[in-house]
Amino acid sequence: MGPCGCVQCNCGILPDTEGNYIPSEDQNLIQIGEFPLHSGGVSQLKFELDKFTISDWEAIAYLASRVFKFQYVVGIPTGGMRLAQAMAKYATNDPDDPVALVDDVWTTGGSMRSAHEEIMETLPLHKQLKAARGIIGVIAIARSYVDEWVHPFLTMGKEWDA
Repeated sequence: MGPCGCVQCNCGILPDTEGNYIPSEDQNLIQIGEFPLHSGGVSQLKFELDKFTISDWEAIAYLASRVFKFQYVVGIPTGGMRLAQAMAKYATNDPDDPVALVDDVWTTGGSMRSAHEEIMETLPLHKQLKAARGIIGVIAIARSYVDEWVHPFLTMGKEWDA
């Protein structure tokens, strides 16, 4: 563990002259520029969630576990994997609880919808009706409005993405 208290000892958080730990300039979680999106579009904003610490993901997972029960969790590669790992310890393994499908950022929803379809296709027919009502989406940040089954931790209105 580094002097900043996080498990990533090269996280870029350095003490100021009074011993307080502050993020360095390269720790910006929100960046402005031209960024290609997975959907094929371009955004002026980038949420650098790779900078989230394990503790950040653990906090979101804990809050999600207070709101939702889920039998197991599926993460969208690669962005949703750290949230999925953090949420796994809260899984109930109860087949009557829904499956949690998680990702870091929702832009158009394409990745989440595709994964939802894949989960449905892999289930036996008798479980598909139950699963259709039992897949919940958990997102760290939604860049736009989400589908009814998806629950973002933070939501950014579309008007904010220039």
